Amino acid sequence: MALTDNLVVQVKAESGQSVITDALSSATFSGAGTATLVNDGTYGYLWRITGGALTATLSGMGNWTDTTAKTTTLAARFRVSNRGSNYNRFIQVGNDASNGLFFGNAGSATGNLREGVAIAGSAVSTPTTLAYTSGDVITIVMTFNETTTTSDPIKSWKGTTGRSGTAADATGTCSVSSTARAIASAVLSVTTETLDLLNLAVWNRGLSDAEAASVADDIGQLWAGSAIDATASGALQQATLSAPTGTASGTVVIDGSATGILSAIALSVPEATATGTTGASHGSASAALGSLSLVPPTGTATGTVIGDGNASASPAAISLTAPMGSASGTVGASHGNASAALVTLSLIPPSGSAIGTSAGAGTIVTPVLKNNTGTVLANETGVIVNVYNATTGALIVHKTGLTSNASGVVTVVDAAIIAGTTYAYEVILSSARRLPLGLAA
Repeated sequence: MALTDNLVVQVKAESGQSVITDALSSATFSGAGTATLVNDGTYGYLWRITGGALTATLSGMGNWTDTTAKTTTLAARFRVSNRGSNYNRFIQVGNDASNGLFFGNAGSATGNLREGVAIAGSAVSTPTTLAYTSGDVITIVMTFNETTTTSDPIKSWKGTTGRSGTAADATGTCSVSSTARAIASAVLSVTTETLDLLNLAVWNRGLSDAEAASVADDIGQLWAGSAIDATASGALQQATLSAPTGTASGTVVIDGSATGILSAIALSVPEATATGTTGASHGSASAALGSLSLVPPTGTATGTVIGDGNASASPAAISLTAPMGSASGTVGASHGNASAALVTLSLIPPSGSAIGTSAGAGTIVTPVLKNNTGTVLANETGVIVNVYNATTGALIVHKTGLTSNASGVVTVVDAAIIAGTTYAYEVILSSARRLPLGLAA
């Protein structure tokens, strides 16, 4: 099961937002409180809530009572400042402002935070508590299992560096009587406190211990990064360089989407050997190559031509010449801003020729698209797919007007997608936004 399965609320503070919005339902928060988008120097964008409560009306999914067992998960990354000696519920999701799952104060300006269930405006005994220092950013994940009895387990995890195992950091059991409940409302509430909200997520299922621990340690994976990387693969093309005697090897990278015949590629070959660092590909930056020395005996050389992008071309020839001296220069990077070290490159061929063909465009195939009820989104038109550099987050290509097939799968093909490269991507529908895993071929 994917981590995003049954995810029904997904809020993240991002640049350009004017109001706190649930990305899945488009519900917005409003009320007596004030929400200000702040670019924190350490944690990036966050919503700063002051002066009262803000409420979002959700779709009311997941109604249940004590006659039907039901497990729900609440997760949030936040911090609280200016705490008082009260029992305020800072974050709550449930029926309304009086009933639901919550994270809140435990009656002390310097003590623990508590995690539990509120009925009719009061916490039901006994919520869990987690240690907290005011002003720190914390991630908490809580699962609440409403069983068919009144002994309803609560498990809570908080973000931990170097976690050992996946067991909950705190556990408890509360007695919730027969009261109809639903995921119909989300409330962010403060009085004298300041609440900074970075992320909020709700599932209408209980996460496993391993899933809950993973989200507590990295809630950001629900939006991007390692959880939604797609890996592309493609065939390498090969060229052979012929010469009288001896052997050497080297690599020529063909980068771009042009078609046609390549003209000659020439390398000047000085004496001596040195090492340097070059800017890696995948960006628009450039980096200085400290020095590069090529040693030129005679002989036969072999090399590899790596196809990249949508190119379809036949290299006419690759020639190597062997003057004396030393060389240094600057290598311009492309397609990103990653960096890598060039340890030592030595070519030991004077001249030769090679013929090869570069690989074609990369392809990303999504998994089956479904809505929050599990219905396959077949033949969905107007699909948008954004493909990003998995390391920097830079947009590689914005594809519009796509259509899912009868199985709910979308295929993305573009010259900018490079076979053998790892990407992050997102699928955007007219009614929802989904961040899946996928494999490009």
